[in-house]
Amino acid sequence: GLMLEAVNSTQPLFRNYVSALIMAPAFNPMVDSRTLFLKNFRNYAYIAAGGRAIFHFSKNLELRFEAYLFNAFEPLRETPNQNSIKVLESFDPPRLAGLTALVFHTRLGPLSAHVNYYDNPTDSVTFLLNFGYIIFNKKVWD
Repeated sequence: GLMLEAVNSTQPLFRNYVSALIMAPAFNPMVDSRTLFLKNFRNYAYIAAGGRAIFHFSKNLELRFEAYLFNAFEPLRETPNQNSIKVLESFDPPRLAGLTALVFHTRLGPLSAHVNYYDNPTDSVTFLLNFGYIIFNKKVWD
């Protein structure tokens, strides 16, 4: 499958860099991306595209590959005094996110092992072993 997402928010910036990033729209294409704070995948205006390929080896076993590109417009930057924020009037270089996953479907739910990559200063490679589904409640502002 293919995916395209574009966001342009008119929300005003907060007083400092961290609070502005926390409230900025986030691109969360993969299973565990909502559980991480990915600075390079948050911005008030961005475009993202990607795709997913699923190969079925049997009725219960599949291999998944996913790859996504994220590009922020007018990216946010922290100023040296760390109490203010600067908006660049340019584009960030495209950021890459991807995963490889092996999924086995049991009667009780899926058992999966994921290796994920994020072009991010922290948490660039993650490993996830999961049984069942990751379910999130809506946030207050959703």
